Amino acid sequence: MTDDNPKAVVDRFLSLIASGSRDDIVACFTEDGVIDMAGTPDFPWAGHWQGRAKLEEYFTVMPAALEMMDHQMTSCTVEGNRVAMTGTEHGRSRASGKDYHAKWAWVFHIRDGAIEFWDAYEDTQAFEHCAPWK
Repeated sequence: MTDDNPKAVVDRFLSLIASGSRDDIVACFTEDGVIDMAGTPDFPWAGHWQGRAKLEEYFTVMPAALEMMDHQMTSCTVEGNRVAMTGTEHGRSRASGKDYHAKWAWVFHIRDGAIEFWDAYEDTQAFEHCAPWK
């Protein structure tokens, strides 16, 4: 993929989150790729994750804590190499078994046909009601 189609890069990533291997998901990112995920230290997946090793850790930690049951994109805007999306999700804490429903807004920066930066804004209050997460 190239920067000529940043939405295709993000679409591939989103399809792999639903059904791909961790290695395939991480391969959607540049070598120095970054995830900046909102949240408190109570959420194992929250924080700043940079580089292949940290991205592999993120895509191990997050699914171990969180069972995703439904995920829907509600809007998408592409401007240059940036893709901004909003959506909703329904998930469950694997530790507590409690469900949540939340909105999210994500911005992706694409470089050389891969995700350079995923800036994620999540409804952290919805997550807090499902504690504990670890």
